[in-house]
Amino acid sequence: MSAPSKISSRKFVFYPGLSIASAIALIILIILGTWQLHRREWKLDLIATIEARITAEPQSLASVIAKFNSGEDIRYTRVKLRGRFDHARESHIFGTIGPVPGYYIFTPMILEHSPESPSLNSVYINRGFVPQDLKSVSDRSAGQVDGIIEITGLFREKEQRRGIAKWFEPIDDPEKNIWYARDPERFAAFHELTNLTTQPWYIDSSGNENKSDYPRGNTTRIEFNNRHLEYALTWYGLGATLIGVWVAFSWRRDRD
Repeated sequence: MSAPSKISSRKFVFYPGLSIASAIALIILIILGTWQLHRREWKLDLIATIEARITAEPQSLASVIAKFNSGEDIRYTRVKLRGRFDHARESHIFGTIGPVPGYYIFTPMILEHSPESPSLNSVYINRGFVPQDLKSVSDRSAGQVDGIIEITGLFREKEQRRGIAKWFEPIDDPEKNIWYARDPERFAAFHELTNLTTQPWYIDSSGNENKSDYPRGNTTRIEFNNRHLEYALTWYGLGATLIGVWVAFSWRRDRD
């Protein structure tokens, strides 16, 4: 007769070091997942706020600037202003619309006198996009609006490269009027517009002042990455996997 086979069974073995390390890792994963859920709520509130701002009645530039100077977050607030463009000092910022490369035209606007803010006499306006073959002003003269006009637009803060992106930012070429960041302070310094060198903001025009095709206004991209729920589920999923691995490792096979 053949020898009887050994009966296998499992028993739980507690490994202190492994259990402590697993508990610490699990707590961290839960914290990260919960933090992402909080970030999701914050992002949803931000999106709702921005959507309300871009459809609200436009405010006066003076009142918006007062809020900005007080530290209030007023990104994408609609504003209205009157003045005339100083086309001779426009700046061209390289960019794209879809697959089409070109430039965004930033032009100083000399403001009509405002009793609300007499010291504010000019501001940079992002008039919109032109393809590369229309960079020269002579090729789009129909879009060079003259005289006192009223425009509406969105309040924007200057573009600042941060982190690793700052190291790879292309170098501006002011002599060719080619720039790579939406920074009105740089443009003003080059054009010696002393009253604009301390304005870290500009206005994205809706394009209502221009009846020609270019510059094409109303090109503001309002995009917010909101994958926080996905990130939260990833962290929680890793936590569940960690528990499964810990249980599987702690239940050892024992042979009698």
